[in-house]
Amino acid sequence: MGCWSIVRAAIFNADLGKEVALELVIQPAGTIRCLYSEELNLQQLGQLSIQRGSHVEPTANGQWTVDLSPVKGPLLGPFAQRSAALRAEQFWLEEHWLTSPP
Repeated sequence: MGCWSIVRAAIFNADLGKEVALELVIQPAGTIRCLYSEELNLQQLGQLSIQRGSHVEPTANGQWTVDLSPVKGPLLGPFAQRSAALRAEQFWLEEHWLTSPP
């Protein structure tokens, strides 16, 4: 397996007037993996291939779960708030999916 470059950077977005933290994984072939964010125009990096990483859904009793099966991950939760489920989703994807080989 070739070397990977993991870039963690804060990039200033002039349209938003703020810095945006983003983690990019640059693979040996030059492809870039990251978690999708509208805070940075990812099209500037080249042709995009966007795939679903999870499903954040409400339960019958008003809690939230994170189904990471699209990336062969676990079911997380339940969470009392959707925002907590979204944070858990992002954390899991960054720690387990982003830096693992596709």
